[in-house]
Amino acid sequence: MKDPGSIPVIDGQKLKIIDYPLKTTFESEHVKKERFFILARGNEPKELFRICKVPLVRSDVTNLIYIADIIFTDIGLLLVSYGFYQAPNPLMMLGGIGMGIADSISTGSQARAAFKAYELQKPLEENWSPQDLCHRERKIPFSLLASAYKVLSDFLPGDEIGEFKESQKNIFEISCGALSFTFPDSAHQIGDLEEWRTKASSSSEQWKAAPQEAGFATLIEWAQGRPEATPGGIIDLVHMYSGRQLDGSLLKMIESAGATRCINLGARLRSIATPEAHTLGVSLLAYLVRKPGKQVTIGIYLPQALKDCSIGEAPRDHGRK
Repeated sequence: MKDPGSIPVIDGQKLKIIDYPLKTTFESEHVKKERFFILARGNEPKELFRICKVPLVRSDVTNLIYIADIIFTDIGLLLVSYGFYQAPNPLMMLGGIGMGIADSISTGSQARAAFKAYELQKPLEENWSPQDLCHRERKIPFSLLASAYKVLSDFLPGDEIGEFKESQKNIFEISCGALSFTFPDSAHQIGDLEEWRTKASSSSEQWKAAPQEAGFATLIEWAQGRPEATPGGIIDLVHMYSGRQLDGSLLKMIESAGATRCINLGARLRSIATPEAHTLGVSLLAYLVRKPGKQVTIGIYLPQALKDCSIGEAPRDHGRK
């Protein structure tokens, strides 16, 4: 770590660098709180309205349907899942009527368990704020959801959400970076949702406050969004990490965040014209290149990520995962 005289100062206060415990991951509760600060641009989102207990489909998870609340805030969209079940498999019908019936029975049983999980969990979080719902650890009844898949909460910044699309009557789809989400809503018209999106996009563009403490997860999350959405002190944070070795808890953070996110960070660092940013970017990408099994991912995403940064666009086609 650099000498104390080089610690960045924001609004008269020194920026505290977070030293992660060794087992900390990108999805740890306190890290999600750190990431949420970047996603919310230092603001505290206020709930405007919500759609409750709806089936939600995510593009990054195959064959699962989540039971979720979709919370519309003044600066973005919060998706809070309470349970999930396996979607019906059309291929089962090819195996005959028996297999089709068995699959339908299994799906129905899982769906009932997912709705049961919603009914059990929802009251426990009734007074939680939007930021609590996004980053606090949530105790999902394991006996009802014995699966390797996680029940996720996502906050989508208003200025990164694409236009609402109505694929079928009262079935809406939105996108944020590489992710897309589909859900039913019979209470609102697409014009209402677009009006909300326009206002939320405008509100979320402005930073309310710079972080008073930050770690490597802050840099990773920052690199997934729009390049204009840069909090004060982010360059100083880059410079501080350029003097550290990528080992121990930093490697754990990098590996748990995934290669695509870290490629975006490496590419974004190239847009900062300082030797420290160049050093950190080279170290990060060099580690990813040496990592077994990552060469294919790097070959696909790195050229586009570099191009995005060079023309001032966020790497949104493959970020936000």
